[in-house]
Amino acid sequence: MVDITNIELSRLILLDSMLLFFTALTFLCHVSFMTFRERPFSIPWLFWLFATGVSIGLATSIKLVGLFITAVVGLYTIYDLWELFGDLHLPKVRNQIFLSLFFSFVIITPSVFRSNSWRTLWSGQRG
Repeated sequence: MVDITNIELSRLILLDSMLLFFTALTFLCHVSFMTFRERPFSIPWLFWLFATGVSIGLATSIKLVGLFITAVVGLYTIYDLWELFGDLHLPKVRNQIFLSLFFSFVIITPSVFRSNSWRTLWSGQRG
């Protein structure tokens, strides 16, 4: 007789290594993005911003526990925006920075999450 619980549990645990990889990748991308915060709209700034959004979507699409790294990045982004809007010397640039952060974290991240979820849904895999 085969115990189905062990098979299901092993299948879920196999996802933890991928979740750990994409969580670490998200943290790396966000830290790299924050190193270029003094040079907004440079090529590395845009690259790391986009990479952070994509990696958050991938971490969340592996398991919904990936929402914890979304909360970490989100709280740090809120703090950074608080500091940015407190600086009155950057009136035009802060609106552009806000729009680019909005695009990366509110448009790109759910798009990656949904595209990965739809791929799983339509391939016939369940889980």
